[in-house]
Amino acid sequence: MLILGLTRSSAYSDGATQSGFQLKVPLVELKMSLWIKDHLETSSTLKKLLLMLVLYGTSMVIVDGIVTPAMSGGIFALYSLILCRNAKASLLPN
Repeated sequence: MLILGLTRSSAYSDGATQSGFQLKVPLVELKMSLWIKDHLETSSTLKKLLLMLVLYGTSMVIVDGIVTPAMSGGIFALYSLILCRNAKASLLPN
């Protein structure tokens, strides 16, 4: 259920929230997600931690896109080199 109240912002002189919007939370999961959202919005430490996690995840995706083709190309080249050497060795007379 949604309750919307219209109040003047001067009524909140103690620094409390100035929003008249209130949401009755029916689910425990929604209540927990709102609690996490409030803490992420207010805590600078959590903001920095979230930024570091996002940068770490992004760098892992980028590295995966770069390293995987390089490794598969390198392994294929090494395998081809071994096959060529074995083929040349088998052609040599004893």
